[in-house]
Amino acid sequence: MPESFSASASEAVEPFSARPLTVRCQAAFADRGHACLGISPFNSHFSAERVASLARWALGTFERVHFFVPDTAAVHTLRALGYAPDRAAWKARRQGQYVRNKITRALSGIGVSEPERYLLDGQALTENAAYGQLLELVERRYREDQAFARACLEASA
Repeated sequence: MPESFSASASEAVEPFSARPLTVRCQAAFADRGHACLGISPFNSHFSAERVASLARWALGTFERVHFFVPDTAAVHTLRALGYAPDRAAWKARRQGQYVRNKITRALSGIGVSEPERYLLDGQALTENAAYGQLLELVERRYREDQAFARACLEASA
């Protein structure tokens, strides 16, 4: 459990369950070393209460936890919906900040000190060399493997 989070023994762990989909996922989950929870902009499912519940569960289950806000990716969704590039970028930034604030408030509300340490966003990923390498690998596979490209498009549809 992160040092900055302390839960009393009487606090119940939230009723969430995980279902690892692959052998690699099963191994990663069994390790309980890290969880990265994606909190989508424009998704009303992620209320402040839901984020706080997820945080209590994750912080009580994993050694390290991050909350990912896919703010820069939201620009592409908005563009696909017909927004002009400048308007899409502005709207994605605004919504990303709203979601970051919601996560920060939820973490503070359950006793997490320095909640900003738990946040990841598009900017943080662009500065991460390992992420950049993986992104390049996936983009190349998307361009070269039609079955993979179709699966990506079907998943995003």
